[in-house]
Amino acid sequence: IPEDFGLLDTSSDRWQRFKDKVASLREKATDGTQYKVIFIGRHGEGYHNVAMSTKPYCDNWPNHWALRDGDGDFIWG
Repeated sequence: IPEDFGLLDTSSDRWQRFKDKVASLREKATDGTQYKVIFIGRHGEGYHNVAMSTKPYCDNWPNHWALRDGDGDFIWG
């Protein structure tokens, strides 16, 4: 994960500036308004994704292969 986690500000104090901005928004918020910061990240392509797209057993994934740790070629669990 890049240190900036997608922030457009590339300065060395970007996180402090970000925190200050959120604090400022919270201070100026009207009653009933809240500002929250949520970090959402997604992993890259996992072994189970590769297996599902390259193996012929894709149709049986939810009932069989998703319940296992691998198939002998890939380990995804």
